[in-house]
Amino acid sequence: MLPRQVSGRFIARVASDGSFSGRRTAGIAQDRRPISAGRLGFALCMPLSLFLTFSATLMGSPNVAVSGGADDSGQNYSWKITNEYDSPIIFVEIPQYKAGVGIPPEGWKSKLTNPRGLGGRTGFFTSQVDTAADGIAPGESATFRLTVTVRGTPRGKGDILIRFADETETRVRAEVPIKETLADRYVSLIGLGLIFAVYLVVRAVKRRESVQRTGDATS
Repeated sequence: MLPRQVSGRFIARVASDGSFSGRRTAGIAQDRRPISAGRLGFALCMPLSLFLTFSATLMGSPNVAVSGGADDSGQNYSWKITNEYDSPIIFVEIPQYKAGVGIPPEGWKSKLTNPRGLGGRTGFFTSQVDTAADGIAPGESATFRLTVTVRGTPRGKGDILIRFADETETRVRAEVPIKETLADRYVSLIGLGLIFAVYLVVRAVKRRESVQRTGDATS
């Protein structure tokens, strides 16, 4: 075992009679032992392990293709979901606002939460199967349909939650019915207000011009 080296300072004092004395201050013990192979291996392997774990997560993330959205009326929605992963899809949750009817694929069970948009909260169109055999198999597709009760409900982007039989999940952004913003709610009133303001300005200008012409004629 190698000795532990102690560092410190030596303080010398000279008295008035010429005598000499000194003392060493306490130092900090320094460990001069070499780094063991185990400690060195751990320090080198930890970053590599984290990198491999992160890479495996990226490579194993589920892949799903979602196409579709609202039709020209903006009242009927349909989404085609294609499974590009190696495990069947058994659960699909689509955000919605003021939905009327949700139609899942054949063999699926579904429900609508908060379909009236009470409290201004977003609801969900949830569909699932009892067994993986009834789900969307790898390489297969299925269509989910939804109708909103209010024509002209705003459209926007939302995250569709998809769960697989192996309990992994993924989210895919797609066009969904969303709740109206303050701008959407009052856009018609704002437009009417602007038109009325322009009308008042034009009327005031014409009235002023008429008064000026009358004054010029009398003079």
